[in-house]
Amino acid sequence: MSVFSHNVIIRLTHKVVYKLTMKHTNVQEKVGAIMGGKVLDLPEIRVFHDGLEKGEAIGLEKGLAKGEAERKKLADEKNALADENEFLKKEIERLKQANK
Repeated sequence: MSVFSHNVIIRLTHKVVYKLTMKHTNVQEKVGAIMGGKVLDLPEIRVFHDGLEKGEAIGLEKGLAKGEAERKKLADEKNALADENEFLKKEIERLKQANK
């Protein structure tokens, strides 16, 4: 079991105990003192989702940077092919003129 799953189970157990003892102040105080911490807050889940969002943002940035580099490479190749095409057109025209 992962640490994340373990912490979520513990936090949810606290939440269940809190709900079961809401009407019993003495029991709630004693159980709350033993269990400690905020019962309804699940920081593990919040941290997990924050990390996931940050990871997705970093992945997106890297993907965009890689895409930009690929776009530049393709643009350079396109320009090189256009130059070669222009050269070949001139060469064909020169050969036609030579054969006349």
